[in-house]
Amino acid sequence: MTGAVVTDTNHPSSPDNNSYRISEESLRAAVILLTHFVSDQFLDPHAGFVGQFAGAARAAENYPELQEILSRLLGTFDAMEFNESQIVGLNQQLAAEGLPGLVALRGLV
Repeated sequence: MTGAVVTDTNHPSSPDNNSYRISEESLRAAVILLTHFVSDQFLDPHAGFVGQFAGAARAAENYPELQEILSRLLGTFDAMEFNESQIVGLNQQLAAEGLPGLVALRGLV
């Protein structure tokens, strides 16, 4: 995965930045990565969680649909109460794929 496309001059990983937009492809990739992260940490990957969120992200036809999927996924993420080291690990995985971090993703919904 190549880097996220930013449509303004703000850096996508800035915690105080909520005024940017990444490409649809990058948003889809971030949703899929976040889905696998949540599943790998707490859920049985065969329980349908990955299929529900990653499948919906792959099938999404537009940016608003991806934002809605991300919003629901973040709700699940928040309910799971990840610790700081897990969140750091997630941000490292996102960065390795050229995607914005968790704080920046929250700014998209």
